[in-house]
Amino acid sequence: MIKAQLRHKIMAPIMALSALFFFQDVANDIKEHIATDTAYSFGSALHLFFEILATIGLTLGLIEILTYIKELQKSDEKHELQLKHLTEDFDALVHKRFNKWGLTDAEKDIALFMLRGLSNSEISDLRKVAVGTIRVQSHRVLQKAGASSRTELMSIFMEEFMDVGLEARSV
Repeated sequence: MIKAQLRHKIMAPIMALSALFFFQDVANDIKEHIATDTAYSFGSALHLFFEILATIGLTLGLIEILTYIKELQKSDEKHELQLKHLTEDFDALVHKRFNKWGLTDAEKDIALFMLRGLSNSEISDLRKVAVGTIRVQSHRVLQKAGASSRTELMSIFMEEFMDVGLEARSV
């Protein structure tokens, strides 16, 4: 998406300059023929026709590219806002669930690390406690959440997060 936007931003000025060049060439050609009061030969008329066609094509293409860039920018802003809302909603959902399950502060930390996919050993290193302590706390988190595994714990949130995403799209 970014490469396409960059390509279009580079192409727009090139097309504008090309259209300007052809327009000036057509104007000079017509001006010269009027000033000298000479008729166009078939070849000259054909050449002028294609220059006019190129000018029109480049101008229409430029308008299309600029319109497309504007649409991409609007779409990007919309998606950024949706992502911001989803992130806020997901954070609120996580904390609401943790409170509903009655997790202690330590268990909340453990649960967040579990949701991020960290192993007991990694959580142990981060919290600077024994792996056995983390195992016990992880087990308590799963019990309080009514989940039998980390995957099931994660799926509880993913299902609700997807529901929140669907609601955000419909707004």
